[in-house]
Amino acid sequence: MKRYDIRKQGTPRQKSKKEKPEHIARRNYLADEIAATLGDQQSVGAFRTIAERVPEGVIRECLANIKVTWREGKIKKSRGALFINMIQSYSETHQIELGFRSEATPYDNKRIRIDRFISPRGSEGLHG
Repeated sequence: MKRYDIRKQGTPRQKSKKEKPEHIARRNYLADEIAATLGDQQSVGAFRTIAERVPEGVIRECLANIKVTWREGKIKKSRGALFINMIQSYSETHQIELGFRSEATPYDNKRIRIDRFISPRGSEGLHG
């Protein structure tokens, strides 16, 4: 029987877990956090792309605004759809290519003004 865990020279191989670079681990953590906050595990792949290309501060501000809007009962369809719409709007303004298809989300027809979700801190936030 041939052993695959021993090299030809006779030294055993080190079975090591491949460590992910810190930025990938951080991206995955943020994407999982977005999915959990929005209750949308099916969109984790899209959230990874967003976490990689959009500043974390903008993502967290959008999530905070969505939480408030959700508690007020103003979201009729999906928190995930609103989040994607807000991020796409930010990305278009700041020339960030997300690579998403330009399908209409449930919020496109309602003409939600993204600036309504911006904190009153001035130039910081979605447009800063």
